[in-house]
Amino acid sequence: MARRQRNRVKTKKGMWIVILVTVIVCGALLYGRAELNNKEKALAAEQLRLEQSIEDAKAESKELDNQKSYMQTDEYVEEVAREKLGMVKDDEILFRAGDK
Repeated sequence: MARRQRNRVKTKKGMWIVILVTVIVCGALLYGRAELNNKEKALAAEQLRLEQSIEDAKAESKELDNQKSYMQTDEYVEEVAREKLGMVKDDEILFRAGDK
């Protein structure tokens, strides 16, 4: 009978050890999952920020392409010649206001 009682005590101790280990493993898994969820949210926010940055860069690139195309036209060359260099066409007269 003493042997049975010792076996029961050993079995109960073993069962409590298994339960404790199981609880610890479950706790670690839940903690890891929470950490992964937080990281996933942070990465999703970063992805949205980067996608917006890409869209902004594409819009800026398109604007620069349009400006480049405009700068290659005769209209742009004439505009720069008139505004920055003060040039006029042969049949035009330039009037300037004098200083008082």
